[in-house]
Amino acid sequence: MFRRCIGTTEGKPFDKIKNFGGFTDGDRCVFLARHFGAKRIILFGMDFGDTVGAYSKDGRYNRVVKLQKLRKARSLLEWLCVKGQT
Repeated sequence: MFRRCIGTTEGKPFDKIKNFGGFTDGDRCVFLARHFGAKRIILFGMDFGDTVGAYSKDGRYNRVVKLQKLRKARSLLEWLCVKGQT
């Protein structure tokens, strides 16, 4: 049913599931797009501040952990930007 899909993980890859980089769903998508040669990547809805979006697991999350994950995602994207300039 899913012939044209790519499975990703932030952990150890297995079978057809690949690790292209990234940690959260959003930054993993950026790493995936970069891997496949995207010339331009525009992020909508990724807020790396202290606000957790209304659609984040329908409010069922640990705020401290969620903010730590967003900080990690931001640092990975910053690293990717610097790496891409070399």
